[in-house]
Amino acid sequence: MTKNTAKGLQHPSVYDKIHKQSYHIFRLSYDMLQNRKYGLAGGYVINNSGVQHPDLHLNWKSKVQPRVEGPSKKGAANRGPVRPLRSYVGYVLSETVAAPFNRVKLLIQNQNEMLKQGRLIEPYRGSDQCLARTIRVEGSRSLWRGNTANIIGCVTTKALEATLNDYLERNFSKLKKDNVKNLESFFRWVGWNAVADSVVGVSPLLFVYPLDYAHTRLANDIKASPHFGCSLDTANKNGGNIGHKYQRQFNGLIDVYKKTLSSDGIAGLYRGFRVSCLGTIVHAGVFSVTYASLVPLIFGFKLLQENSYNRLMVRYGVIAAAGLAFHPFDTVRRRMMMTSGEAFKYKNSWDAFIQIVENEGAKSLFKGVGATFLHSIVRSVVLFGYLSLTHRKERRS
Repeated sequence: MTKNTAKGLQHPSVYDKIHKQSYHIFRLSYDMLQNRKYGLAGGYVINNSGVQHPDLHLNWKSKVQPRVEGPSKKGAANRGPVRPLRSYVGYVLSETVAAPFNRVKLLIQNQNEMLKQGRLIEPYRGSDQCLARTIRVEGSRSLWRGNTANIIGCVTTKALEATLNDYLERNFSKLKKDNVKNLESFFRWVGWNAVADSVVGVSPLLFVYPLDYAHTRLANDIKASPHFGCSLDTANKNGGNIGHKYQRQFNGLIDVYKKTLSSDGIAGLYRGFRVSCLGTIVHAGVFSVTYASLVPLIFGFKLLQENSYNRLMVRYGVIAAAGLAFHPFDTVRRRMMMTSGEAFKYKNSWDAFIQIVENEGAKSLFKGVGATFLHSIVRSVVLFGYLSLTHRKERRS
């Protein structure tokens, strides 16, 4: 039993403690999943006291209490448009810093397609060798080749996702956290959340897929090719005349679209679109279900309660698992992209999958996965550091 006083409820029973703690875990699961949707710019701060949000103090060493202190009206009014802008600046910065690892990933992932096309003679022997060889032959600036298309696509995707998330939250009651009252309703909510994430993930592809295609083609457009009589290493032996003697397939973003549209039409820009949608659905499902299921366990361990970095590593561990599930789909779609404008084309995504597995082995579906994880880590660290720094400056002001 509990004892009521004039000041409110005091001395809760064991049942009340367990019930309220479970409910707050479910609420925290929701908030952290929303953190995944909107990025770290949603105002969440992870520190030694727990996970905090502008409207709630989430601290597992104490109860969940409303925020008492807050910014002034002037500060609150001025901060509205700053947070989204800060998010997009963070996305651009993190993608730019991690761009070299992204290009290495794409080169390794698609090297077998380039070998078949005759654009690459000697395969890469690993991420480090690919990075060193690319710098030696093409120069360090080439590591950012295709990054402009990637940044435009990333910012556009984030803006569309935020808009869709807001719309779904306002118009679909099954996604509201008020429905979470017990374990059964929690997992039902997780299921609907996975469906919503799939819709939010697939919808922007209609608009940004041509940018993703251009990014893939530019990143895999190596300077030296057998069409000009050499391999990458052979080109390196010719010294400083490489840039004049050995040209690329594409001169830039616009040139990619011109050549693709003239040879394949609009279909060439959307080759691999269906398998990309399927992979996005798988990624959203794995992330939402796994992460939401782990949150109650995370805060059951004292080590994770008291160490924000451990909690952050768990979060990125789940991101890595979802990325690993998505990688085979990503390989198939990018291999299909590489056939636009070429004589050989896969009939469909299933044909691409079968041919890759039969001719190269299932391991080929995971080529570049190491560089993918490295790219994700670097991007996340830069984004987290930037947003944490700007959030501290905002609080001081």
